[in-house]
Amino acid sequence: MWLPKDEGKLLQGYYFTIGEVGRQHSSSSEDLLDLIKSTASVHLPPAGDPQYVKKFKAWLHDSNRIEVANKNLKERGFIVSSDNLDSAPITISLTITGYDLGRKYDSLFERNYLFFKEYKDHWCWLILGFLGGIIGALIVNWLLK
Repeated sequence: MWLPKDEGKLLQGYYFTIGEVGRQHSSSSEDLLDLIKSTASVHLPPAGDPQYVKKFKAWLHDSNRIEVANKNLKERGFIVSSDNLDSAPITISLTITGYDLGRKYDSLFERNYLFFKEYKDHWCWLILGFLGGIIGALIVNWLLK
């Protein structure tokens, strides 16, 4: 199953940090933000800084991404978490299916296989259309000579 980017990165991070089924792990929203954004800067400047408002808006947007991704993972049955995902720290444990899918997302080869498996029909049509366009252009070019 191919997951959206944020959910896939979170599940991969949960697999990496938790490491086993049923073990609970507590983390803050800043730690989870680091899982989604590898170059995350979650430390806000002082309130008087001119960049404060811009960075605060970006932080709110990113924390909303974490909340939505956790909610979707919980609804799909990949994680078990505390009822209130807004509280800090968030306690999360992996289910068996979440652990298995997290293991697949942790491996580059299996993650690419999941992507190809999900979109194989789309890619086949894209490649066939591209080849058809090339062959059509060659035929038109040959007929006009």
